[in-house]
Amino acid sequence: MKVLIYACAALLLSTVSCGTSNSLSRYPFRYLSQEVWVLASLNGVADLQSTFNGELPYLVFGTDGITSGFTGCNNLVGAVTNLDDGFRVDRGAYTEKACPGEGEKLFLEAVRTATGYDLRKGRFALNDSGRELVVFTPKE
Repeated sequence: MKVLIYACAALLLSTVSCGTSNSLSRYPFRYLSQEVWVLASLNGVADLQSTFNGELPYLVFGTDGITSGFTGCNNLVGAVTNLDDGFRVDRGAYTEKACPGEGEKLFLEAVRTATGYDLRKGRFALNDSGRELVVFTPKE
């Protein structure tokens, strides 16, 4: 049975402030909420099938600021706040089950350490000092 806990899995574990120069940054939820965002690359690696032995991580953003998703092993939910300089992912909850391999840990660590984002049509990336950590693309 899945257990909800209050210390959220890295994506929601710490608060992440993000910003972009893209024109979509004024209303990121409007754009983000139109898609299910599936992990396309992690720390520069695009071949993720061996890292995640099943379904790839994904995020779903609601226009109300609620974010849900899948870490590659556990489900998560949290809140995102729209700010003038980007958005912030606040603490939430996630299911806690034992996960094989390092995929979930690597994914959550990359998301947790992100300090910025880049949002373009068909692409959503989290970065740190200009280095892309996580890239998402819309689910096909």
